[in-house]
Amino acid sequence: FPVIGFGLGILVFLAFVILLYVPPLKSSWLKAANGLLAAALGPLLAPAEPAAGATHALARPIVEADLERLPEPVRRYLRASGVVGSPPVSAVHLKFKGQFKLDTNAAWMAVTAEQVSTFDPPARLFYIHGKPWPFISISGIDSWAGEQGRMRMRLFSRVPLFDLTGDAFTSSGMVSFMNDMVLFPQAFLSTNLSWKAVDGEHAEATLTVGARRVSALLCINAKGELTNFISEDRWRLEGTEPLPRDPRRPGPEFLAAFTRLGSE
Repeated sequence: FPVIGFGLGILVFLAFVILLYVPPLKSSWLKAANGLLAAALGPLLAPAEPAAGATHALARPIVEADLERLPEPVRRYLRASGVVGSPPVSAVHLKFKGQFKLDTNAAWMAVTAEQVSTFDPPARLFYIHGKPWPFISISGIDSWAGEQGRMRMRLFSRVPLFDLTGDAFTSSGMVSFMNDMVLFPQAFLSTNLSWKAVDGEHAEATLTVGARRVSALLCINAKGELTNFISEDRWRLEGTEPLPRDPRRPGPEFLAAFTRLGSE
C-alpha cells in the first residue's frame, strides 16, 4: 500500500507540473494562427500609403483575363465556381464540426476543427479536438508553415502522444494546402502554382515553395465540376510511421473513410 500511495503521489505531481507548465494545444495553435494572419493581412491593415506605381494583390476583383494562363479545364472550373468578379483571397479562417476516425477500423468520433490558411506567406494550420472514448479527449495540430510540415497529437490537450516532422510531413502539408483550395478556389490563381494541360478534363498543378515541389492531378468534367484531386506526394500514417499513399486510390474516397466535416 505505501508503494501504491507513493505511485499515486508521483502521478498527481506530474499532472500538476503538466497543467502548470504545458499550455493547451489550442493555445499554441491560436498563437501561431494569429502570427500568420498578422503576416498575411498586415499590409492590408497598415495605414502607410503604397509606393508610387505599386499595385496590391487585392486592388481589384478577379477578371476573365486573369484566367488566360490556366489550362481550359481549370478555367472552366473557376468560372463555374463563381471566381470571376470575386476578390482574390489573402487568408482564410474556417471552423468545422463533424466526425473523424483515428484509423479505418476505429469508430467515428465527434470532433470540432479550426483552420487558418494564408497565401503570402503560404501556410496552413489545422487544429482538431475530439473524444475517442468517454472521458478521454485528444487534440491535434496538422501544420505546414515556414516550409516545414509537422503533426502533433496530445491527450487532454497537454500530454504529448507524438510530435512528428520530416520530408513526408512537409510534402503532405503542401498537398493538403493545395487540396484545400477547393474551399476557396480563388487561391488556384496563386503565383506559387504552375499548370500543365493534360487533356480536356484533366490538368496538373504543381506547387513550388522554396526548394520543395508537389503536384496533383485535377479532374474536371464538362460542367466545370471538380470530380477528383489525385496526388502521389501525400503520405499516410501507419501508427506514427509515414508511408506512401497508393496513388491509384482516389483522394476523395480515401478521405471519406476518415472524415465527415462540415463548415460552420
